[in-house]
Amino acid sequence: MEYMLEKMSSSDKEAKPIQLHLLKTITEDFSEKMKVGSGGYGEVYKGVLNGDEIAVKKLFPVPGLNDEAFENEFRHLKKVQHKNIIRMIGYCYEIAHKDVEYEGKLVFSAVIERALCFEYMKGGSLAKHISDESCILDWPTTYKIIHGTCEGLHYLHKGQVQKFFHLDLKPDNVLLDENFVPKIGDFGLSKLFGTSYTHQISSMKGTVGFMPQEYIHNRKVSPKNDVFSLGVIIFHMMAGEKGYGDYWDARRRPNFSKRIQQDFIDSVQEYWKTKMQATESYRWDETDILGVTKCINMAMRCVEDDRDNRPYMTEIISELKELDSKVEEMLNKDPKPTIHQLVYI
Repeated sequence: MEYMLEKMSSSDKEAKPIQLHLLKTITEDFSEKMKVGSGGYGEVYKGVLNGDEIAVKKLFPVPGLNDEAFENEFRHLKKVQHKNIIRMIGYCYEIAHKDVEYEGKLVFSAVIERALCFEYMKGGSLAKHISDESCILDWPTTYKIIHGTCEGLHYLHKGQVQKFFHLDLKPDNVLLDENFVPKIGDFGLSKLFGTSYTHQISSMKGTVGFMPQEYIHNRKVSPKNDVFSLGVIIFHMMAGEKGYGDYWDARRRPNFSKRIQQDFIDSVQEYWKTKMQATESYRWDETDILGVTKCINMAMRCVEDDRDNRPYMTEIISELKELDSKVEEMLNKDPKPTIHQLVYI
């Protein structure tokens, strides 16, 4: 145990070890009042450490979550450094001895307490900002979140030494700071892979509705799993869960055609146009139409049944750069209010 802690401390300087008693103090002994969420491996609590708000992910003491699993998750998180990825700032690994009843007798048992600490995201999860119809935020902010989420996922897929696949990307795992900058979080269900792009796993991890068919039926894993999930997220932001469901159903009808697809794009454009025209002092114009069209088209390609027809994140980022360049050119000729210009920088 001591060897593992020493190894983690010496090789990962930025994320510091934090004692359990301190985490208990700042979370009021992991009280319900301080609880802000939960995930597959543990529950998340809010606390204040050295004057900064942090999120403490206290891991469940479940079978299979051994020292190696904890060290792996720690190391994976520590390697990821990007403005659109949640930042880990510390960890806790302590062993306590508690008296428990076993076969009618009180015995001392070793209890391992594990926790990972992250920057606290004041904006909460993206899921809290999505209604039945769309993202409740304005279009410039919605685009900002889409763009940042794509940047974060691209960073994970291209990797540094190794590539990361998230495998449970959904609105709950896209967190927002006070300026609505998105950061991908919750890697508890993620799997770190080597250089091979396509793998097959024996057990399913993920969330129904955000997983592609090849994963559900054949457990096949590739970067296109996350691309599919990204497409569903963008659909939910632009057309709501119901809108995505309607499109998904239409795709499976024999009479599905390019015309039906274009009608859906037109309806999304009209929705956002009406919504933003009702916003005081906002001028809806061709730059907005261009952005909405590009994003909903991108989402449609991301949720294709055949993963070979889905784009890689490299392609998506390239398309977004082209969009940003075109919008910047248009805004230089006909400037908009500052808030709109900032979104596309």
